[in-house]
Amino acid sequence: MLIIYVEAERLSPNPLATYAPWVTAVAVLIVGLVAAHIAWRQWITARTKVQLDLYDKRHPVFVTARALLQEITRTPISDEKMNAFTNGIADARFLFDDRIVAFLKALRDRAYAYQDAHEDAEHASRDGDEKEREVAARERRQHRQWLREQYAILEDVFAPYLQLEDRKSHIAGTISGVIRRTVKKIGGRPKSLPVSSEQ
Repeated sequence: MLIIYVEAERLSPNPLATYAPWVTAVAVLIVGLVAAHIAWRQWITARTKVQLDLYDKRHPVFVTARALLQEITRTPISDEKMNAFTNGIADARFLFDDRIVAFLKALRDRAYAYQDAHEDAEHASRDGDEKEREVAARERRQHRQWLREQYAILEDVFAPYLQLEDRKSHIAGTISGVIRRTVKKIGGRPKSLPVSSEQ
């Protein structure tokens, strides 16, 4: 009888052996999810670092433009200030899109025109040419008014390039963008796909 009991015990399957594949699969899944979460966090950190690096490069251009416009609204601008502005915006085309580059070029051109009109008015005043002085003074006022208007909108023009992205909205936009691109590749469009501003 003892021999039969021992033999039966040896032949009966171990209950843990039947769960081993499931436990292994769940463990692999958990490790994969943890690895994916770590990779996702590293991606977000890298993206935030890129944003901060861009901010550090873009902000001085904004400060340079603001300094020029503050100078113009107070006094005639000196050659040194114009040179500082020109040097300060030299790398703008590598940091901003064409819209900001065009805006900065317009500022530069108007600042030079303002400077020239101021000098023309001074020369005409010294020479006693009242008509020429009035023409130059009118041009100077027009350029100065335009530059004052640009000072009023300067922050709004640069704000999209200097604001740090909200991480939650970026993640939602990224997920939505991935879904949209995937659906576009396979054809069709899901009925309740959230719309995001990011493509």
